Amino acid sequence: MTGMTEYAVAVCKECRYAVWPDQIERHLQKQYKTSYEEARKVTKGIYSRAGLIRYPSELELPKCIAAPIHQLPLYTDGLLCQLAPEYCKYIARSMETLKKHWRSDHGWSAGGKRGRPSRSKEKTVQGQIRNGYQRVCCQRLFGSRHGSQYFEVQTPNQGSADTAPVDSNAAWMRTQVQNTIQPGEKDEQEQQAEPVEAAIWAAMDELARFSQASVIDQVGVFVRSEAIRTEKHQTRFQPLQPYMDEKAIVNHVRPWKQILMFFARTQREHTWKSPTYRFTRRQREAWDALVEAARRSTEPEEEKDVEDEEMEDEEMEDGEMEDNEMQEGVDEQENATAKSSSKPEPLSNIQKACLEFCIALLSQSITRKEYDSPLVCALAVLGVKEDGWKGTEQYPPILSAVIKIARFMVVQQALEWSGPSYEDEVNSDSAYESDNSSSPPRQRRKGCLQLVQEMMDRFMVRGSHSPVQWMLDLRTYGLKVHYNTTSRGHVEWVGRDQLFSAAWSMV
Repeated sequence: MTGMTEYAVAVCKECRYAVWPDQIERHLQKQYKTSYEEARKVTKGIYSRAGLIRYPSELELPKCIAAPIHQLPLYTDGLLCQLAPEYCKYIARSMETLKKHWRSDHGWSAGGKRGRPSRSKEKTVQGQIRNGYQRVCCQRLFGSRHGSQYFEVQTPNQGSADTAPVDSNAAWMRTQVQNTIQPGEKDEQEQQAEPVEAAIWAAMDELARFSQASVIDQVGVFVRSEAIRTEKHQTRFQPLQPYMDEKAIVNHVRPWKQILMFFARTQREHTWKSPTYRFTRRQREAWDALVEAARRSTEPEEEKDVEDEEMEDEEMEDGEMEDNEMQEGVDEQENATAKSSSKPEPLSNIQKACLEFCIALLSQSITRKEYDSPLVCALAVLGVKEDGWKGTEQYPPILSAVIKIARFMVVQQALEWSGPSYEDEVNSDSAYESDNSSSPPRQRRKGCLQLVQEMMDRFMVRGSHSPVQWMLDLRTYGLKVHYNTTSRGHVEWVGRDQLFSAAWSMV
């Protein structure tokens, strides 16, 4: 597969169509019988590429391009609708499909009324049909479903081997394919040119996975019920739920990674116009720490004296071998208990820095206007598309993903601040000490539940005047518009004597 930088999608070199990242593994196994291990390896490599589109709602299809995209097949039999050329850019590749489009979108039937038309009427209808379309060259990104709409290619280079016209089935008739996918040269150059940005991109992805795992394994229903609140003093009976599978978290963390890339590219020197924002002191310190951690993670590690380490290991093994043989098989129950109560792996330095910066963005209090918040500025950029703003179908899902990942990170931050709770509960006997009035109260570290409560009330609910409140209110407004907007109705005949009327509402 190769990357197509114009539209940030992955294209299969054999099929010559784009494939969504979460479908690559299945595509390789089903279409080309690739082994599970190889398909998994390829998918993981593609997921690591910065800037790759993973949400269908993020895809912005062109209406017309001046030259063909060489990775995609080019078709010369496109039929461009001309019934409303000022706004309709629909392209079909068969007259039957185009006639269905005329009936459903324009309310016009090329067949007219039932019965045999007169000769003059037939000539008129034929003239309307001829004037109702224009033959064009066209391409499409995806082979089916979302993104499979054709778009016009104005001046294709007919002499190019990569963009030679193909018939409708040629792209899907190939049966031989290599089991390896060659990475795109441009993507590799971008990763080499931006190693710090690539490290931050990967760290955010790892942090989201880690935080979701913490919600699953390290906290219970009380903490998760606090983390799902949208109002102060609210009782939620449905606790915070993790995403269904690993691929889902990969897809939904993408807006957060884009937010970090927005800061990475606007913080460094640039000549293009960018939104104006200002970090608070805490945000500036957290950002500098994140960049420094990312820079250190990209530096090559110092070479270690492997021979000395091996000699030390051999000496320890010789001295402990006899004791290990005597202890073997004696304390199985204790070993199992120790394994089950083992502490989880801690966050890496760059993951901690990433978490601190994200919490600093979320916890800012907006005192004048919302765009004083760097996070709101970055979210506004995510709402921009080529010809305006993303609508109510595209933007609320982005806000939902940002909010849910933020809740995961709040829980993770509380776990980091509270420290290991198991030993504290075992050694303190706090439940009994609380009733002992004779002894002075002992100052104890705040627990995870208390920390989550405080953070939720401070910047994660309505009334906190935080970026999260802005997101919650905007998402509610967007969903209200989405579910209360009715599309244009249309009427058509079903059979000879049944009238079918439909007014579709957005769902």
